[in-house]
Amino acid sequence: MELGIYHEFPVLPGRSQAECFAAGFDIVDASEEYGLDVMWLAELHFDKRRALAASPLVLGTAIAARTERIRIGTSVQVLPLANPLRIAEEAATLDHVSKGRLIFGVGRSGVVKTYEALNIAYSESKDREIECLEIIQRAWQEDNFSYKGKFYDIQDVTVVPQPVQQPTPEIRIAAVSVETFPAAGKCCEKTFTRDRCQNSEPSRGKCAHAQPAGKNAASGRDQCQYSSRQENPAADSLEPAPRSSADGSQNRATCESVAACFTRSPGP
Repeated sequence: MELGIYHEFPVLPGRSQAECFAAGFDIVDASEEYGLDVMWLAELHFDKRRALAASPLVLGTAIAARTERIRIGTSVQVLPLANPLRIAEEAATLDHVSKGRLIFGVGRSGVVKTYEALNIAYSESKDREIECLEIIQRAWQEDNFSYKGKFYDIQDVTVVPQPVQQPTPEIRIAAVSVETFPAAGKCCEKTFTRDRCQNSEPSRGKCAHAQPAGKNAASGRDQCQYSSRQENPAADSLEPAPRSSADGSQNRATCESVAACFTRSPGP
């Protein structure tokens, strides 16, 4: 079993942004200390009352520099919002700084206002996501490549650095809508999914759509990572609904409580 925390670096009432970042890193330190497997970093924009995690790759690199063991996942890197070559470079840099601890989780988000602010049509998000992921995978695996697609025309490019993990870091794609699962199965070996209730059977049924195309199609249970949150069912994203922020000390206590459910001792 993989045990991790989804982390937004939440805005805490009455705290400065500097204090919120400090509290967020307290959660990271507690997760490392108490033996959690993965720190999953959100990508959220333009909401000063909710979260500070605008750049999961920058936060991930900071986490890599202060930890030795815990894996660092993006949950998710919103591919359509940035140039895929830049994402490939920055994610590979994080993989080097972390000595191969990156899990590259990707998606397209369901926050339409973010696309509007960046002047990107949300109607293009799914096609952009697929194209971006293809470019990133090629950038990581080929010394030099060219690509011509609907949104990007790349000629004779060499991306440096390439990741420590070869041929690529583990890639997981967020898939919620039924039509996304086959594309997810073609693009990578594992998917993120979630349920709108505690019963995970609905998403297991969706995973069946991914299995024929997936590289590891043994079972939906093996191929999909489940998350039980109540969210917008139309969006391929793992972002939970806005909620009240807990105090940093409460979040550290949560890390301790979760870790206590397992037999691991404190420490790496």
